[in-house]
This record gives sequence, structure tokens and C-alpha cells, in this order.
Amino acid sequence: MDNLLIKKTNSSPEVNFDATAQILSMSGNLFPENSNIFFEPIMKWLENYFNQKPSGQTKINIEMIYVNSASSRALYNFFNFIHQVNEQFDIEINWIYEEENDTAEEMGEDFIEDYEDLNFNMVAK
Repeated sequence: MDNLLIKKTNSSPEVNFDATAQILSMSGNLFPENSNIFFEPIMKWLENYFNQKPSGQTKINIEMIYVNSASSRALYNFFNFIHQVNEQFDIEINWIYEEENDTAEEMGEDFIEDYEDLNFNMVAK
């Protein structure tokens, strides 16, 4: 399976999904003009990835600096998908945030509350 790499812009994060290492990373700002269009290749890649029935643990590292409201809905769709496949696979999610970024920290805490059955870690840096 091919890896997915989307380069970082001022309004969208770098996305690096390495199928071999089983690490999915997103880092940066998230306020693209159309968040649904931005997430479309990510969601297709994830669907293909999990259809390959990966063994071992899949790590998802998310480090968002700023997320607008439209993009937060897209992130919820992302986590809804992860929630659906969670029972079949070993998935660890690391929500990485700067200690002084209260907004990013609160967003991670909200995801933890909404998705209690996911293996979700808050990682301050």
C-alpha cells in the first residue's frame, strides 16, 4: 500500500500516513477553505488501509495548533470512522499539544469525552 503525504500549508496540516510503520501523523493548522475536500483523500486512504487488515498497533499522532469550527466537524468525522474500526484493530491516538495552547488541549479533552472507548492519550510538549 502506498503512503499518503500531504504537504503543510498555512491553512492545512502536514499529513503523513506510513502504512509500513503503521503511523498516521497530522500536524499544523487546520482551517482549509473546504475541510471536506481536504479530508477526502485522508478518509479514502484510511478506508483502504484498514481494509488491508493491518496487524499490530496503528498509531495516530495528531498535533493541531489551530482548528476552525468547520474543520473540527471534519475531525469528528475522522474520529467517527476510527471509532467504527476500533473494535477490529489495535489503535492508539496521541493528541499532541503545546502546554500553553489551552484551545488545543481542550479540543483533545473533548474528543476523549466523546470517544471514551478509544485508546486516546493527551501528550503535552
